[in-house]
Amino acid sequence: MEGRPTAPMTIEEARAFIDEVPWRQVQEKPYVYRGGRLRRDESGKAPDPHQYVILEWREVPRHGCGRFRNLIKESGYRATYRAPYRPDYEMTNWYLEIDGWCYWWIHPNMLNRERAEHRKHVPIAESRPPERLVRNPPDAATPPS
Repeated sequence: MEGRPTAPMTIEEARAFIDEVPWRQVQEKPYVYRGGRLRRDESGKAPDPHQYVILEWREVPRHGCGRFRNLIKESGYRATYRAPYRPDYEMTNWYLEIDGWCYWWIHPNMLNRERAEHRKHVPIAESRPPERLVRNPPDAATPPS
């Protein structure tokens, strides 16, 4: 089917995709969840700091986004998260750590990332073990001889 991801994405391709997309910092303004909607409200709480991209942005390669989403699910781990502005609701997502960043996909069209040292999600015990994660950037490897 045209436009659907086919071949699995390699870590090298993932790094190239990550460098290509136009990441935006989430606005750190207070929100409340009320009446089934997220609303700006000074009495609320700001989202945890992270960056995101939306699939529909013209600068985001659709095919790469789908392949990266599949890589997260195939090579990542499941974890739970509660947003500060909606602590009564627990989300379960797939996460993948690459080069000090945690990546996750929110259906239907949002790819997110945060620095691994600032992660707020809690891995689910029966999920894949964290040792499968890609932790080191290519230049941190042993130098060639």
